[in-house]
Amino acid sequence: MILKPNRVLYLVRHAKSSRKDPTLSDLARPLNKRGQDDAPRMGKRLKDKSAYPGLIITSPANRAHRTAALIASELDYPVADITVDEKIYGALPSELISLLRDLDNQYAQVMLVGHNPEMTDLVNHLAGYCTDNLPTCGIATLEFATDAWHDVESVAVKLLDLDFPKRSQS
Repeated sequence: MILKPNRVLYLVRHAKSSRKDPTLSDLARPLNKRGQDDAPRMGKRLKDKSAYPGLIITSPANRAHRTAALIASELDYPVADITVDEKIYGALPSELISLLRDLDNQYAQVMLVGHNPEMTDLVNHLAGYCTDNLPTCGIATLEFATDAWHDVESVAVKLLDLDFPKRSQS
């Protein structure tokens, strides 16, 4: 029997950000101390679970890009290769699905780093309702029974993992 290759998607909500400086735009807000600590911790957890995304795409927001960079470093993914996509910031689930459908099939594993409510809405849309809130630096891992990203809405989807910094590890 030949097994059909699957596609794996890591949906990441950016780590905890700071609102200390009211003069900063929403796009410029940085991570706070907890966010700076949580992102590499979650990257290590992903590495322990053998996560190796071939492509990491992030929102242009500073807090999302920094989260992506900290996680990427733990996964030995070159930070310079992180793709910034402006469409992620403030996107509707349909717009994020369009982005997924256009992905190159050479990437079996892809990480998308963005915001709430977008990440929670996308997880719930793709996997069926599973959470009312993806916590900051939370990661939902979805597996699609296809070898083509274009099919993400028309194939079986399995929620492999839902992890977040405050979740206890066994």
